Amino acid sequence: MSPEEMLQVVPLTHIVWATADPELLEHIDVKHADGLMREWVKVTHYVLKGLKHFRTDTVDRQVADGPWPSADGCPPGRPRVFVRPRAECR
Repeated sequence: MSPEEMLQVVPLTHIVWATADPELLEHIDVKHADGLMREWVKVTHYVLKGLKHFRTDTVDRQVADGPWPSADGCPPGRPRVFVRPRAECR
Protein backbone atom coordinates (compact mmCIF):
# COMPACT_ATOMS: atom_id res chain seq x y z
CA MET A 1 0.00 0.00 0.00
CA SER A 2 1.11 3.56 -0.55
CA PRO A 3 2.40 5.68 2.35
CA GLU A 4 -0.83 7.69 2.25
CA GLU A 5 -2.95 4.55 2.47
CA MET A 6 -0.76 3.20 5.26
CA LEU A 7 -1.33 6.34 7.35
CA GLN A 8 -5.08 5.88 6.96
CA VAL A 9 -5.30 2.10 7.40
CA VAL A 10 -2.70 1.10 10.01
CA PRO A 11 -4.06 3.26 12.87
CA LEU A 12 -7.40 1.48 12.43
CA THR A 13 -5.90 -2.01 12.71
CA HIS A 14 -4.76 -2.02 16.34
CA ILE A 15 -4.99 0.23 19.37
CA VAL A 16 -1.19 0.56 19.60
CA TRP A 17 -1.20 2.38 16.26
CA ALA A 18 -4.29 4.52 16.93
CA THR A 19 -2.29 7.27 18.67
CA ALA A 20 1.10 6.65 17.09
CA ASP A 21 2.92 9.56 15.55
CA PRO A 22 2.61 9.56 11.73
CA GLU A 23 6.40 10.03 11.40
CA LEU A 24 6.94 6.91 13.49
CA LEU A 25 4.48 4.97 11.33
CA GLU A 26 6.33 6.10 8.20
CA HIS A 27 9.66 5.05 9.76
CA ILE A 28 8.28 1.63 10.68
CA ASP A 29 6.78 1.19 7.23
CA VAL A 30 10.07 1.98 5.48
CA LYS A 31 12.29 -0.02 7.83
CA HIS A 32 10.10 -3.01 8.65
CA ALA A 33 6.83 -3.31 6.73
CA ASP A 34 7.54 -2.09 3.19
CA GLY A 35 3.88 -1.19 2.64
CA LEU A 36 2.71 -4.77 3.16
CA MET A 37 -0.18 -5.48 5.52
CA ARG A 38 1.21 -8.93 6.30
CA GLU A 39 4.41 -7.28 7.54
CA TRP A 40 2.41 -4.79 9.62
CA VAL A 41 0.79 -7.75 11.37
CA LYS A 42 4.26 -9.09 12.20
CA VAL A 43 5.46 -5.66 13.33
CA THR A 44 2.42 -5.35 15.59
CA HIS A 45 3.21 -8.73 17.13
CA TYR A 46 6.81 -7.74 17.88
CA VAL A 47 5.84 -4.27 19.09
CA LEU A 48 3.43 -5.80 21.59
CA LYS A 49 6.32 -7.96 22.84
CA GLY A 50 8.54 -4.87 22.89
CA LEU A 51 6.07 -2.93 25.01
CA LYS A 52 6.30 -5.66 27.64
CA HIS A 53 10.08 -5.98 27.27
CA PHE A 54 10.71 -2.24 27.70
CA ARG A 55 7.90 -1.91 30.29
CA THR A 56 6.15 0.93 28.52
CA ASP A 57 2.73 1.70 27.08
CA THR A 58 3.99 3.92 24.29
CA VAL A 59 5.38 2.83 20.95
CA ASP A 60 8.53 4.78 20.13
CA ARG A 61 11.61 4.09 18.01
CA GLN A 62 13.24 2.05 20.77
CA VAL A 63 10.26 -0.31 20.81
CA ALA A 64 9.75 -0.26 17.04
CA ASP A 65 13.42 -0.90 16.26
CA GLY A 66 14.01 -3.38 19.08
CA PRO A 67 15.89 -6.62 18.51
CA TRP A 68 13.05 -8.09 16.46
CA PRO A 69 13.40 -9.79 13.09
CA SER A 70 13.11 -7.39 10.17
CA ALA A 71 10.59 -7.70 7.35
CA ASP A 72 12.93 -10.17 5.65
CA GLY A 73 12.69 -12.46 8.69
CA CYS A 74 16.34 -12.11 9.72
CA PRO A 75 17.59 -10.74 13.03
CA PRO A 76 19.17 -7.26 12.97
CA GLY A 77 22.64 -7.30 11.43
CA ARG A 78 22.12 -10.61 9.65
CA PRO A 79 21.23 -9.94 6.01
CA ARG A 80 19.15 -12.38 4.04
CA VAL A 81 21.04 -14.27 1.37
CA PHE A 82 19.65 -16.68 -1.15
CA VAL A 83 21.23 -20.10 -1.08
CA ARG A 84 19.63 -22.93 -2.97
CA PRO A 85 17.09 -24.27 -2.23
CA ARG A 86 15.99 -21.53 0.22
CA ALA A 87 16.93 -18.15 1.66
CA GLU A 88 18.92 -18.09 4.87
CA CYS A 89 19.99 -15.43 7.36
CA ARG A 90 23.74 -14.88 7.51
